[in-house]
Amino acid sequence: MAIAHSPDSTVAQLPIESTYAEPTIMWRLRNPDDDRRAYSVIIPRGSRASAGWFSQDILQESRDFATWHDAMRWIERKRHALQLHGWRPDVSAHR
Repeated sequence: MAIAHSPDSTVAQLPIESTYAEPTIMWRLRNPDDDRRAYSVIIPRGSRASAGWFSQDILQESRDFATWHDAMRWIERKRHALQLHGWRPDVSAHR
């Protein structure tokens, strides 16, 4: 069954490029041994992105990337490395 549209109907057009430009927290972790907290942030810059991770609100490392995908992969590797050292998802941050 086909749906007919009138010629004067208005359809929203999505932008070709991303227009989202707000820093986004990607994950939060907690070290159960000493209660330290860590989190990561990705900052969109058009099709590029910057990413960094913090411990105790102090920047530990940051980088610029050619794509969001590259930034996401890097920040996920950082999360994985911390979890291998005993860090766990910070469920208290979701309350």
